Amino acid sequence: MMSISPLKSASGAAKYYLNEENTQETPDISLEKDSNDNYYLKENSTNENTFWHGQLAEEAGLLGKPVDQKTLESVLSGHLGHETIKGKRDDHKSGFDLTFSAPKSVSVLALVGGDTRLIDAHNTAVKFVLSQLEKDVAQATHINDEGAREFINTESMAFAVVRHKTSRENDPQLHSHALTANMTRDQEGQLRTLASSLKQKGGVINGTGERIYHFQKYYTALYQSQLAKESEQMGYQMQGLGNGQFEAKGLPQILLDTFSTRKQQLDQQALDFGGTQAAKDVAALDTRKAKTYESEAELNTRWQQTVCNKGYQPKDLVKNALGIAQQEHHPEQIAKDAFSRAVEHLGQYNTALKLQKIIELAAAEFTKGGVQANAIDLKVVADQWVKDGALLPLSMKGQYTTQTMLKTEQALMAASKGRTHHMRTPVNDATLDKLTLTQGNCQKVADIYQSTKQFHVVNVFGNSE
Repeated sequence: MMSISPLKSASGAAKYYLNEENTQETPDISLEKDSNDNYYLKENSTNENTFWHGQLAEEAGLLGKPVDQKTLESVLSGHLGHETIKGKRDDHKSGFDLTFSAPKSVSVLALVGGDTRLIDAHNTAVKFVLSQLEKDVAQATHINDEGAREFINTESMAFAVVRHKTSRENDPQLHSHALTANMTRDQEGQLRTLASSLKQKGGVINGTGERIYHFQKYYTALYQSQLAKESEQMGYQMQGLGNGQFEAKGLPQILLDTFSTRKQQLDQQALDFGGTQAAKDVAALDTRKAKTYESEAELNTRWQQTVCNKGYQPKDLVKNALGIAQQEHHPEQIAKDAFSRAVEHLGQYNTALKLQKIIELAAAEFTKGGVQANAIDLKVVADQWVKDGALLPLSMKGQYTTQTMLKTEQALMAASKGRTHHMRTPVNDATLDKLTLTQGNCQKVADIYQSTKQFHVVNVFGNSE
């Protein structure tokens, strides 16, 4: 998944993220085969776990290079090479931490089972999403000739990516912090802060942070889907869990649960707080504690011993997962069907659709037959719909409609033409009680009768009762 949090001070962030796991000397384990074709674990020298990404990083000659504390602090403070953000304030905000966390099965296979190809797959998925996000959300503000504030899409950002391997409970948890600097380059070539907007209007989401938060589930689905595709190319079978999430098949559930101490803490605390997404966010902060450090040898020994204590052999984890029988799927058709259902559903309530929301919904809820649509495949379908004219772009950038939705809207406008507002109709509670409706439906009926609108569109749902 992808989580979002604001960065505090530049110096504090640079020191914290780059040094958080240093004293652990967390092992890099590779998968090898002996002469009998058995898998075993071989320790590697420490691999580089940081890199720069984004258009601004490329301009500064940093793209793909390791992240050092001095440069990171400088960039988060508003400096890029010899440039400084135009109009930089003393209280300059550093940026965001976009954290990409691999599914637990991938973490265990990579860090305990030793298939480091999955670490590369994770890195590839992170880069893919950051490149897409950079195109979608980067904005600067501009004052036009009329003196009005406008939002300009810039498609330029800088990310310092730092990969970590442990949760706060020192379970194997592959994740990367994409430290997103609060800077972009405007159309005049000036280095500027990223745009922010407290008020949204016209159906278009403006502001970089606001866009990231609004489309968080979409970018989570992109990350999970790209990682799933990379993993499948290696021979793993991926299972959709809903909400655009995937896990690799073939690992015992008891191992996934055993290595998910932090998740169990969050789930329990979230239930205590109400079980909502807001409750989960509060739980994450409420249960957060400083990491306790274990050496490379201690971590490796404990993880291997945990697997053995559950009756399994570490060297067999990857072999067993890769041995899961291939199942025949047709991902392109699955994506087409899910995308079509999502458009039809959203079209019942909207006349303007955002591609991100269609893909997000299609990946999360509109896949049938137990096989989840992949968000990457859904993006291909979306592009084809736009190319074929099945989705029609609106004047509001980033929004689309369909011919069916246009005809429906035109029919409603024709039906209401010449009508005036009617008087409110009194509602008798005793009469409503006789209808044996649920409390929610009673309220809906009352709202319709008491409304002064010209007409109401009511979507009637049936059930088996």
